[in-house]
Amino acid sequence: IAHTFETGYKRLFTKNFFLDLNYYISLYENFIGIRRLVKPRTSPTLDLYSAATQVNNSAENNRYLVYSNAEGLLAVHGASFSLDYTSGGFIMGINGTWTNLFKDSEDPIVPGFNTPPFKINFEWGHRQLTEDLGFKMSFRFRTQHEWQSPFVDGVIDSYGHFDFQFNKDLPSLGSNLKFGVTNLGVEKYYNIYGVPSIGSILFATLTFDPNIF
Repeated sequence: IAHTFETGYKRLFTKNFFLDLNYYISLYENFIGIRRLVKPRTSPTLDLYSAATQVNNSAENNRYLVYSNAEGLLAVHGASFSLDYTSGGFIMGINGTWTNLFKDSEDPIVPGFNTPPFKINFEWGHRQLTEDLGFKMSFRFRTQHEWQSPFVDGVIDSYGHFDFQFNKDLPSLGSNLKFGVTNLGVEKYYNIYGVPSIGSILFATLTFDPNIF
């Protein structure tokens, strides 16, 4: 069962400048998460000391993950903003979110929230810089956060990356060409713990449509 409250504010200051603010809080009853159980390989009824020692040694115990309901309320709250501005054909936008989860510290449930506390996105571009050329640049940043899953736990380091895309109209061919690069000039990063890191990707697409122009 979820109970959510949300409030926000939007305003168009001028035809070129737009602001959007938002805050929300969600309360969850009987939230479904993971409960971790540890079973020593020696029965406590046979040797209590050995069993207690094995509990803290992963090589000498068996671990089980079962889905279960949280014992108490689990809450998520956060805020977001978005600014959009246009001038002379240029488009600029910035948006960000802050998100936080809190629960009873004694509740054994593992929620697997896996969400960065802060996320920022910035975009800048021009749809028609020249008669047949446009571009878009974006920068995305995520703060460090904890990753929890049945497979593995760990910490996702903070990362940021630039993406660039150019659009080129080819009227003589009745086509449009899009080309660009992601993660330009930034080290490899990963956004899921235990998977391969993400590097730069070069891409290009050609769309043919005789009626596009």
